[in-house]
Amino acid sequence: MKREHDSGSSSTQRKALRHTNLSAKASIPRDGPPFAEGTFRNVYKGTYTEGPQLGEACVGKRFKTGGVFEDRFFAEDVVAVSRAKQIIRAFNQAGMINKTIYMNEATVWAYEQPDAAGRNEKLLVEARALPCCRSLL
Repeated sequence: MKREHDSGSSSTQRKALRHTNLSAKASIPRDGPPFAEGTFRNVYKGTYTEGPQLGEACVGKRFKTGGVFEDRFFAEDVVAVSRAKQIIRAFNQAGMINKTIYMNEATVWAYEQPDAAGRNEKLLVEARALPCCRSLL
């Protein structure tokens, strides 16, 4: 699978976030049970296969049903990430606690190999955070 495009973050913004995709390829299986799930997505473990995060863990979030092939279904996620970064940055600048809050910044990726119908499924990919090591949103 490979990165389609990023969420529009500048390099300065990326440096402010600890868990940002820096690599362009990963291996995330299509088959098998998810290791976690939310209301709308299943979450699958993966590993970056190229780039600065080679060998590091990542996760892929796939819609349980519906549009997993078109960018428009991911637009709300990209907007939400952008807004969350603004809120976190303001919270950190306010100095309300003596810790810094970080977030995982997902980007839209697509499987390189098409499915049986010839389409390249899209999903959100993010670095897999270690909860013992950082405060994360």
